[in-house]
Amino acid sequence: MIEPPKPSRLEIIYRRASLVCWLLLASILITEFVVLDKVSNAVSFLILLSLFLAAFIVVGAIIFMKKKVSKLRQERRDVYALLLFNAARSGDLDKFALFLRPFYVTGKIIEVVYSSDSKSSTTYELEQTIVKSLGKLMPTVALGKPGEAIGVGRLLTDEKTWKSAAAVLMRRASLIISVPSSRPGSAWELEEIIRNGYFAKTIFLMPPEINYSPYSVREDWDRLVELMKGHGIAVPDYQKGGLLFSVKPQGGYIEEDLFGPSWMPRLWSRGRFQARVPKFLLDAVRRVSSDAGMSLN
Repeated sequence: MIEPPKPSRLEIIYRRASLVCWLLLASILITEFVVLDKVSNAVSFLILLSLFLAAFIVVGAIIFMKKKVSKLRQERRDVYALLLFNAARSGDLDKFALFLRPFYVTGKIIEVVYSSDSKSSTTYELEQTIVKSLGKLMPTVALGKPGEAIGVGRLLTDEKTWKSAAAVLMRRASLIISVPSSRPGSAWELEEIIRNGYFAKTIFLMPPEINYSPYSVREDWDRLVELMKGHGIAVPDYQKGGLLFSVKPQGGYIEEDLFGPSWMPRLWSRGRFQARVPKFLLDAVRRVSSDAGMSLN
């Protein structure tokens, strides 16, 4: 297995600062309920003030570093994508996932979930969820411009080389996660999947409706349905909530109602931990893969 680049010093500091923040919050609670009854009011005030100031400084540092750390983390993923591609091309990599999508959906498949009292919200983005879902199972790589989004690591190619690079990655990948489209580049990728019989290792993701997009997802999908019919392949009609499905080699498809309607609120009601979302996606991918005869273990 190809080892990913090591975290930068700032990433390590950020991780440790997050741990320190939690320790400070725990210290404040312990001090409030255990220590203060045993010391004078003046001393207790100084103790709490010191802890609050320390927590304030650490939280401020975390907020200040967060954007830079996200960028550094993505830079590592992008460097790792190139290492994975070189290993795949030479036949030294036997397990990785390839993420294919039309560029107009990059960074736009998101879900904002509000708490029951509507006072707070959590934003989930598809690519970051894919990275977290498959992270311990296999690395994920995509073609594109490094740094264009926070999520899957990007491999930079140009108009002359992207098809050959995509062909290598599709051939070597253990799993292909595709957001299919009728756009020219995506249509070529679909033809490669059809021509080479890659359905057995491909999961398709119908995107939910996207705001502020230059293209209509529904119109694109309707054209895609006609495109696939031309190859004798049936895919589901568009659903505004989106869908996860695989095409069976013998015909037809297997679908998993991952997204709609209101997939994130349903997850939210099951448990308010963000870690549930990547696990839910991974479980859904595994179910569809298993039904289609794939093995991701």
